[in-house]
Amino acid sequence: MAGHAIRDRKDTIVMVLGIDPGKSGGYALWEAGQLIEVAGFDKHSDADLVEAFRDIHERSLVDGVKLVAYLEQVGGYIKGSPMPGSAMFKFGESFGLLVGTLIALGISFRRVRPQEWQKGLQGVTGLKGVDRKRKLRDLATEIYPFSNPTLKTADAILIADYGAKLETK
Repeated sequence: MAGHAIRDRKDTIVMVLGIDPGKSGGYALWEAGQLIEVAGFDKHSDADLVEAFRDIHERSLVDGVKLVAYLEQVGGYIKGSPMPGSAMFKFGESFGLLVGTLIALGISFRRVRPQEWQKGLQGVTGLKGVDRKRKLRDLATEIYPFSNPTLKTADAILIADYGAKLETK
């Protein structure tokens, strides 16, 4: 792994797992100042996701690295959303799977509201829908150009970056 070891306030090497829930979301794993794994959820089964998180957790244990996840907090209602109740139920089910997986694996996690992790991101305020997603992708590309951010992974990348800043300051 390239780069220098990044240590948290307790002088422990830290890995941060950024998670954007939902089928159009994904996860990003940050360590030592770089993203080492990025994946969208759309092409993975629930079992694949659990296995990926298990592998990440085992890697942290073997390497003696503190692992903490930052999971975007979602609500049951999105103002102005045309999303039907069945879609909202599936979204909540996906969020529950993520929380359950993190708990079952013993991965500590923090829920973060979108307003919290997006605070301070330039050019995002006032944008909605696809324009907002494109701006977030562009910002993720500026910070981590070699991670090839997509509309599906950009939020997870920025959530991991947000968590890394908190864990290493």
